[in-house]
Amino acid sequence: MCLCSSICIRVDKMPMWPYATHAVTFMSFTVAISTLVMLWIWQRRHAAQAGYLVASTISVTLWSIGYLIELTQRDVAGLSFWNRTQYLFIQATLVTWTAFVIQYTGNGHWLTPLRLVAASTIPALTVLFAWTNDRHGLVWQQITLNRAGAVPSTLSVRGPWYWIAAGYSYLLILLATFLLIRALIRSPELYRRQAGMLLIGVLAPWLANILHLANLEPIPGLELTPFAFTLTNISFAWNLFHNRLLDIMPIARAAIVERMRDAVIVLDAHMRVVDLNPAAQALLQRTDVESIGQHVDHLLHEWPELSDQCRSGTDKQTEVSRGEGPNRQTFDLHLYSLRETRWRSGGVLIVLHDITEQARAAEQRELLIQELDAFAHTVAHDLKTPLTSIIAYSNLLSSHYEQFDPERVKRYLNTIAQTSFKMNNIIDELLLLSSVRNQAQVETSPLDMQQIVNNARQRLNTLVEQSGAEIQEPETWPIVLGYTAWIEEVWVNYLSNAIKYGGQPPHVELGATNQGKYARFWVRDNGPGIAPEEQGRLFAMFTRLDQVKAEGYGLGLSIVRRIVTRLGGEVGVESEKGKGSTFWFTLPIAPTGQNKGKHE
Repeated sequence: MCLCSSICIRVDKMPMWPYATHAVTFMSFTVAISTLVMLWIWQRRHAAQAGYLVASTISVTLWSIGYLIELTQRDVAGLSFWNRTQYLFIQATLVTWTAFVIQYTGNGHWLTPLRLVAASTIPALTVLFAWTNDRHGLVWQQITLNRAGAVPSTLSVRGPWYWIAAGYSYLLILLATFLLIRALIRSPELYRRQAGMLLIGVLAPWLANILHLANLEPIPGLELTPFAFTLTNISFAWNLFHNRLLDIMPIARAAIVERMRDAVIVLDAHMRVVDLNPAAQALLQRTDVESIGQHVDHLLHEWPELSDQCRSGTDKQTEVSRGEGPNRQTFDLHLYSLRETRWRSGGVLIVLHDITEQARAAEQRELLIQELDAFAHTVAHDLKTPLTSIIAYSNLLSSHYEQFDPERVKRYLNTIAQTSFKMNNIIDELLLLSSVRNQAQVETSPLDMQQIVNNARQRLNTLVEQSGAEIQEPETWPIVLGYTAWIEEVWVNYLSNAIKYGGQPPHVELGATNQGKYARFWVRDNGPGIAPEEQGRLFAMFTRLDQVKAEGYGLGLSIVRRIVTRLGGEVGVESEKGKGSTFWFTLPIAPTGQNKGKHE
């Protein structure tokens, strides 16, 4: 017999599937490990973020059991049945494992019900097509028994849907791998160890499946993917016992950075934006696409001082502001230097906490303290002078009453009465100021401005007669919204100032102009005028100009400002030296048919 014939006889006599027993033994070991890990994770199923991991380990265990049973089959029907059965668990594993990685790496907000359904569509169709393959051949076009393999298996011609399912599977695995690598780079030490072991767990079956698709298995016919899950289970076990997976999970970035109300901006070593959260995007009114890659000088052009501080290379905390006037915003700034090495900067972390309301409250407190100090000084000064006169004349009359003729007594008593009236006016204005400051809500209504002006003039009759003032009024007045008692005080203050500080004799002109939604009322005098540098102090609390020598209380214009501001208007003055002054205030025009409104 020739050598060739001898070899052929020996091959024919070799047992079919020589490694079947060894494969079943090793696969049983894999199933045992997978079951233990599954049971351990099942006991921790109530832990945060454990749901998808529990589902994934159950699917892997059932997949392993299915392949173990497949290895015991000896005909095409049995092998094919268990192969199709495994497809249910293979596809479930892909979806649940990817979902777990997405959740673990802080992107759980991606996992909406609609997206999960969409992500499961191709796997669900794959399972359906696998079980109905005899009708269409989309997954396998031909299935035969692999008699030359080392373990029981089939040979098949793969259909078009097989490759679609495989491609989709690799996309999911690639996504999970990318997320774990990114977490491995960005996370603290403990979480890096967790992510590293999870990465090993996902890469082992992936590489084994690549060898299967390429028909490069070391043992012909033996699919290594289920065996590779041994490494996956070991990585899970190591993470559970050593790295405390499910006991300590990384807090999702979406839960702390993405949802932070503080603006967070990350710069690289070249001062370019590499990341920013939604709060920063809203603050800068730029999307992440528009911002990432921009230089800090361009992105923060409204804060040039902030750009300079970012280059300091040191951690610091300070306050920065943006805007002017009512639109001014104040932020508590934290800068953290992100160092790659001891000597080399890796970038800057910027955190901006909006403290605008706190800053405004602090300014109001400071203003209130200043006003209280000025209030005490003004009350002491303005009440002391008339009170001194009252005491002096009273003592004089009580001590020497019998020595004075009736005319002199009458003159002294008139002085006491006028001085007391002045003190009473001071107290009334202080009470009015208090009501303006403390009254939470003001009822407003359309004003009869002619009647209000008449009442104000009547209160000033004595001052008008003594000064010989001439007052000119318009024929009609605009209808505006306001509070009658307060606006009467405004006119009294403006008119009295115009008479006191006007020419000799005073000539006072009243008027009003319509400015759209507001009406502007004004009082013009023929006095010496006010220097520009002094005009800004006129409406300040308890301030009287040094140049004013006439008697005054130092309260009037500050009360005017508070009243008009509370009613939604503005105050101001226009003046030139030698050309008199025009004091004005504005109020909202009353809408047609409106009877009453509220200003808070």
